Amino acid sequence: MTLHTSAIALMSVSGVQHLVERAYREGGELQYLRELAVNSLESGATRIEFGPEWCAVERERVYRLMVADDGCGMGPEQLLKFLNTFGGGGKPIGDAHENYGVGAKTSLLPWNHAGVVVISWTPKHPNGSMIQLMRDPATGEYGARKFETADGSFEEVVEPFDEWTRVKPSWIGDHGTVVICLGNTGREDTFLGKRGEGDLHGIPAYLNRRLWDIPPGVEIYVQEMRSNEWPRSLAEAAGPQPMDGSTDRRWNRRQVHGAHRYVLGSERSSKGRVASSGSLRLSDGTSIDWWLWEGERPAIYSYAHMNGYIAALYKNELYDTQSHVAQYRTFGITQKSVRENLTLVARPPLSEGAYGVYPDTARNALKIQGTKRAGEPLPWSDWGQEFAENMLLERLSIRRST
Repeated sequence: MTLHTSAIALMSVSGVQHLVERAYREGGELQYLRELAVNSLESGATRIEFGPEWCAVERERVYRLMVADDGCGMGPEQLLKFLNTFGGGGKPIGDAHENYGVGAKTSLLPWNHAGVVVISWTPKHPNGSMIQLMRDPATGEYGARKFETADGSFEEVVEPFDEWTRVKPSWIGDHGTVVICLGNTGREDTFLGKRGEGDLHGIPAYLNRRLWDIPPGVEIYVQEMRSNEWPRSLAEAAGPQPMDGSTDRRWNRRQVHGAHRYVLGSERSSKGRVASSGSLRLSDGTSIDWWLWEGERPAIYSYAHMNGYIAALYKNELYDTQSHVAQYRTFGITQKSVRENLTLVARPPLSEGAYGVYPDTARNALKIQGTKRAGEPLPWSDWGQEFAENMLLERLSIRRST
């Protein structure tokens, strides 16, 4: 028998639902917001907006989460390849620093059994192309719904029909995409998360704490509800304040600016400022940037970090964010007034065949690569000890010089 090694039979995947749900469990509670925002940014969008799907609000009083962007959009073949493939689809996979093409699916499908509807427009397909990923109630498997067409055939990707023809925001031109979360039954208010019980400020708060900087030329907005009295239509949400004494149901159209802006105090504050800042490079190549605030904090309430925190920065995203006293103590910071006003951001090197860090598949945690500790969590204790020792030496040096 002659062995041929120039070709192989591709490995098939079965039981994908178990892979999806395992990755889902590894992600954070609001991980899907990260995935949706990053997908939009990677599509070249200059405007991204999180809000309810207003057609369902007006028709059924159901507040489904919809994310819209003016990115490049996808045609029918791209939609099917990217969304109904577990793995790469239209994205590169394999390299530790690339998106794996599974994040949006694994963070959305386990709590949207009724479906995740994606509608996309391109100049070549101006009427739009639509796909609905959902869970088969009989088998538990995930996949694209088959729509029956006028000629009796079944297709996974179709032009939007009925109410789906009306969901496109007016500001999307000839290219863009919307993603709509239907929940497990189709009746949940998914705008407030998996169980419909999220914080009214939860979306901007998460994005402002996860994304470090918003790229130049990009605007991200959240249609944020002011109270439990929600608007009953887009016109009511964006309309004028009622003058007849009736309930004010208007929204706050909140812009997301990213965590860096709030560290620097770019919001309104006449009585506070960044008093000092610096950067310390550690022996493993990690840099620790720090900012110490002095005076009154900006009035940012609950939609960003109010006080200081410690986090790791990886490719414009913050990981391992924490503010516990024990973590500050590791860095030699014990005084409460300093802890509350000091932000420390670690910038570890990316692993490129040597020491560095990489994200786990769920994009929820960073891991070490390139040493005997490969696969372990970030070495916060080592970083804290070296930072504390170096800052102590620096303070002693300053005292001696004066």
